[in-house]
Amino acid sequence: MDYKLHAMKKELSREKLDSILYQLSITPLASREEMERRNALNPFHKKRTEEKGFRFQNVNLVHYDINNKKLNILIHDITGGRTKDIQSIYTVEFSKGDFGEPHLDTNSRTTLSLVLEKNSIGGDLIIEGKNAELNKPGDYLIYDGAKTMHSVSKVIKGSRKSLIVFYTKKFKEEKTLY
Repeated sequence: MDYKLHAMKKELSREKLDSILYQLSITPLASREEMERRNALNPFHKKRTEEKGFRFQNVNLVHYDINNKKLNILIHDITGGRTKDIQSIYTVEFSKGDFGEPHLDTNSRTTLSLVLEKNSIGGDLIIEGKNAELNKPGDYLIYDGAKTMHSVSKVIKGSRKSLIVFYTKKFKEEKTLY
C-alpha cells in the first residue's frame, strides 16, 4: 500500500459506526427541494443521479436529508468539518458486476468515504490509481474530491456499501489525503 494512503486511512470504533448506521436508519431521504438545491449547485449532480451508467454502473445511490443534527455531529467528529458546510450525504452500494469509473467529485471540496459494509471481492476504492485498502466497515478516507481522481474497482463477488459526504469547503491539508 502507498505510504500516503496508509497514513491517511483511519478506522472508526464499532460503537461510532453503529451510531452512524442508526442515525442513517432514522434520517429521512433528501426531499425534492433538497435534491433541486444540490442539482442547482452542480448540473453534473442532476445528471449523475438521474442517469444510470454516467459514472457508475447499476449502483444504488440513496441521498439523505442533511438536517439530522445527531448524524451531522457524528460526521463532524470524524472529519472535523463544519456541519454547515455539508453539501450532501448519501450511501452508495455496489453489487456483483458494479464499478465506478475514474472521476472527480466536481461539487465537493472535501469528500469523506466511509465503508459501512464490505463483504466483497473487488469493489475497492482506488485513489490516484492506488488501492486505498478500505477493507472493513469503519475504514475511511478524507480527500479533496474535486482534485483527487478516484474510482471503485469492479465487484467480482458480494457487495460494498459506503457513506459519502461532500463538503463545500476544503479542509486544512493535514486532514485530507491530497
